[in-house]
Amino acid sequence: MASFTRYATIGVLPWLCLAPFQYGYAISQLNQIQKAMSCKSTELGAYGFPLCVPMEDAEFGLITSIFTIGGLISSLVANRITDPYGRRPAVQINAILVALGSAIAATASSVFALSVARFLIGLAAGLALCVAPSFLSEIAPPKVRDAVGVLNQLSVVFGILFTQFLGFAFAKPGSWRAIFVISFGLSTLQFLLGLRMIESPAWLAANNKKHEASVVAAKIWKSEDGTRIYEADDVEEALLRQREPLVNQDQPSATIPQCFRIAELRLPLIIVSLAMLAQQLSGINAVMYYSTDILSRAMPEAAPYVSLAVAVINVIMTFPPIFVIERYGKRKLLMYSVVGSIIAVVLLAIALNYKMNATSAVGTLLFVSCFAFGLGPIPFIIIPDVSPLYAVAALSSISLSINWATNFVIGLTFLPLRNILAGPDNSWPGNIFYLFAFLLTVSSVAFFRYF
Repeated sequence: MASFTRYATIGVLPWLCLAPFQYGYAISQLNQIQKAMSCKSTELGAYGFPLCVPMEDAEFGLITSIFTIGGLISSLVANRITDPYGRRPAVQINAILVALGSAIAATASSVFALSVARFLIGLAAGLALCVAPSFLSEIAPPKVRDAVGVLNQLSVVFGILFTQFLGFAFAKPGSWRAIFVISFGLSTLQFLLGLRMIESPAWLAANNKKHEASVVAAKIWKSEDGTRIYEADDVEEALLRQREPLVNQDQPSATIPQCFRIAELRLPLIIVSLAMLAQQLSGINAVMYYSTDILSRAMPEAAPYVSLAVAVINVIMTFPPIFVIERYGKRKLLMYSVVGSIIAVVLLAIALNYKMNATSAVGTLLFVSCFAFGLGPIPFIIIPDVSPLYAVAALSSISLSINWATNFVIGLTFLPLRNILAGPDNSWPGNIFYLFAFLLTVSSVAFFRYF
C-alpha cells in the first residue's frame, strides 16, 4: 500500500491547495474593506493611487457579484482545458488569472477596473473548483484518499479565515489595496512552484503516457517502509476512478441538453437543482460577502470581530460531517441543517430589527454552524447517489452552474434589496432575512419531496 513521499507532502499538496485557498480568499476579500474601499475621499495615497473608489451600494454589489459570473463561465469550459491539456496547466492558468485580477484591483481607481479584476478572479475560482478536487483525488494513495479529499474544502475555509484576519490590519482608506497585493503574491508563488510540479498520474495514464505516469508516481508515492515505488495497481486505480462514470454502462455519457430531454434524468435533475437552490437561497453567501456590513448597524465596534468568528466557525464546522455523515445519513443530516438554518436566519432577522446586538452575533454564528455541517457540503455529494453513472458529469455541470448563477443574483441584489425592505428610514434591516428564511423553506420542502 502506497503513501505520500516528502516531496508530495511539503511540495505538491501545498501548491495544489493554493488554488482553492485563493477561491476562499476571493469570497471574503471585500467583506471587511467595503467602507474603506468605497469611502468618498478624493485624496491620493501611496504611489499616487486614490485612497478610495467612491461607489454606491449597487455598484459595490456589482463588483462583488461579477466574481460569480466569471466562476460560472470558467466552470462550464474547464473540462476543455483539464481534459486535453492536463490538470497542471489548469492550475497554472488559475494562478495567472488571480495574479492579473489582483494586480488590476490593487491599482484600480474606478468601479469598472475593480469589476474587470473581480471577473478575472472569478474565472480563476471556477477553474479551481473544477480542477483541484479531481487533481487531489487522482494523486491520493487509497489509504489517505478521504483525508486528502477534505483538503479542498479546508483550503477554501482557511482562505476565508485568512482574509478576515487581514481585514483588521488593512480595512483603512488606501491600505485596502494590500489585500489584493497579498493575493498577487500568493498567486505568483503558486505559479512559480507550479513550474516544478507534477502532472496527475491518472491523466498521464489516460492519455497513453504510461512511462511519464510511472515517473510521477515514483516521485509522490512510497511503500510502507519509506521506499519510493511505482505501484501499477495504484495508477490503474486512479485511472479507473477518473473514468468511473463510463464503467459498466450501456450508453455514452449524457450531455447537458440530454439531462432535460431524457425522462430517466428528470428526477435527478430536479433533485440536484433544488438542492443547489436551497443552498444558495439560504442567504449564506450574503453573510460571507457582507457580514461586516450586516452587523455594523447593530454593533459597529464588534462587527469585524463577529465576521472573524464567522470564518473561524466555518472552519471548525467543516470537520463534523466527515465523522457523522455515515452514521446519520445525508437526508437526515441535511434536514437537521435546514431546520437549524431557518431558525437561525429568523433569529438574525428579529435581532437586527430590534437592535438586539448580542443576539445578532449569536444568530449569525448559529446560521453558519448549521449551514456548514449539512447545506454546505451535501448538495455537492448527493449527485452520484441520485443519478445514473452516465449522467453524473453533466448533472454536476448543471448544479455548479445553478450555484454560480444564484450566487451572482444574491451578491448583486442583496444590498439594494435590503435597503428597500428596511423601509424609508432604514429601521427594519433584518427584513431581508425573513425573505431568505421563506425562500429556504420553500426550496427545502420541494427538495425533500423528491429526495
